[in-house]
Amino acid sequence: MFSYNKRMLRVPSERETIIREKVGIIFLTSGTEYNHAVLKLLLSKWDILELLWNTEQRPFARFLSPHGRMSHKYKDFQLET
Repeated sequence: MFSYNKRMLRVPSERETIIREKVGIIFLTSGTEYNHAVLKLLLSKWDILELLWNTEQRPFARFLSPHGRMSHKYKDFQLET
């Protein structure tokens, strides 16, 4: 799943659903990119995203910056189970 909505990690019911349903989420860290820039970023990272999707234990959350950096934490957002 891809999302810009990092706040779902702070809403207790949404966070609990992510954990309970074992969702894997890649959060895009900025909501200001143009669609073509987001598509270009996703395509450039596709191999690593596919590897993450196929191997990472769920639930998981990763944060992908517009510059292609991926991390477990963004500002004070993270998913710890």
